[in-house]
Amino acid sequence: MNRFAFVGLMLASIVVASGELCTPDQWEGYEVAIGGYVPHSHPGIIMEHNKISYDAKNMRKASFISYVNNDYENKFQMIIRYGDDNDDSGKLYVVDLKKNKCWTKKLDKPFKKCCLPDDVKKHSTYHIGLAKGGLEVTGYFLKKGEMDVYVSVASAGTSIIPITENVHGRFKSTSFIQGVEMIDITPGIKNETVFDIPAQCKEEVDMSVTEYLMRDHFTLAF
Repeated sequence: MNRFAFVGLMLASIVVASGELCTPDQWEGYEVAIGGYVPHSHPGIIMEHNKISYDAKNMRKASFISYVNNDYENKFQMIIRYGDDNDDSGKLYVVDLKKNKCWTKKLDKPFKKCCLPDDVKKHSTYHIGLAKGGLEVTGYFLKKGEMDVYVSVASAGTSIIPITENVHGRFKSTSFIQGVEMIDITPGIKNETVFDIPAQCKEEVDMSVTEYLMRDHFTLAF
C-alpha cells in the first residue's frame, strides 16, 4: 500500500449504522492513536493526535490531525458537511496543511450518527483506574469483514461516550493493528467556524480523495 493511500486510511471519518447506543449530538475532544501495519513491502508505525468536533444536529464533522507514518510527518484538516446542496448527499474536504492543497469528494450516502451497530456484542463491564471509584466502562465486540473491533464506552444518561477503540485485521492487502484513546471530551461546539469550508477548497479541484478515506474499519473513532 503506498504512503498516500495509507495516510488516507488513517485520516478518514467513519459513518456507521444506526443503533440504540449513540453519542450525544454535539461534542468535541481529542483522539490519540498508535498502530502498525504490514503491507507487501516494509512494515510501518502510525501515530496520530486529532482534535475532533462532531455535530449530528447540523450533519457536520471536523478534524485537525497531526500524523506520523515512520519518517513521514504531516498535518491535515478534514471536514464533512451535509445539506449544502439541498439533498441527502454530503462532501468531504481534506486539506494537506503543509502543501496548502485540498482534495474533495462527494458523499452519496446520507449522514449517519455515531452509534454502535445493532449487531455489536457486549463482552464485559469494568473500571478504568481504580476498581472502586474508577470510570465504569462497557466493552463491546463486533466483526467487520476481515477486522475485529473492540470498543469501550461510558454511559452518560441515554447516550454513550467513546473511551477506547482497538482494531486489528486486514484492509485489502495490508494487515494492521491500531489502538485509539478518546480524551478531554466536552459537550457542545465551542466555535462553529471549525466546520467552515477551508479557503483552499472554495475553488473546484479536479481531484478526488481515494477510497481509503472512508476508514470503514472504525466504529466510533474518527
